[in-house]
Amino acid sequence: MERIWKWTEIVFGLVAVVLVGLAASALATAAWGWKSENLASWVQAIGSIAAIFGAAWIASEQHRRDVARRKIDEEKAIYLLGAELAWVSGDIMRILNRFVKAKPGIVDLVTIHDDEVSDLLTRLTWCRQRVMHKGQLAMIGTLRHSLVETVRVVETRGQYNPAVLTDNDIEILDQLREAATEVYNCAVGVSHLPQYAA
Repeated sequence: MERIWKWTEIVFGLVAVVLVGLAASALATAAWGWKSENLASWVQAIGSIAAIFGAAWIASEQHRRDVARRKIDEEKAIYLLGAELAWVSGDIMRILNRFVKAKPGIVDLVTIHDDEVSDLLTRLTWCRQRVMHKGQLAMIGTLRHSLVETVRVVETRGQYNPAVLTDNDIEILDQLREAATEVYNCAVGVSHLPQYAA
């Protein structure tokens, strides 16, 4: 772990540099007969050098802090996206699993409420805006497709009286559920598929 300097250490360091410079100037004046008028020039030169080093150190320290803060923010964003992807995929699976025992000719389909779908689509949009790699984008696309197509199949059949699922409808619902299950398993860390990898 990098050492973080305190502002008091910086001030003491700069004061020490100035004092050493003054002592060196005084010694030079006494030992080598330099004129005291030169002392001000020496103090100014030493002060300028110390200010340059101080400014460079402050800029370097600020850069280190910015890098550390960005790293913390990035780790937090990765965690939040991963958690929401796992959560929303689980919620979508709960809807798709309502039709796991569906049989051809079923009457009175389970309804999917519009506000439920709207909430899930909003959460998928939130995830899509924060994706870190194309695998996550593929996960979100698969979840969205599975949800929207399931709703479409159920609503289409719900328009008829009585509402009856066909063999083709059951096959479509099963495929959509399987695709969403793969995403869910990847989101919660049960499996790792290449199409959903970074």
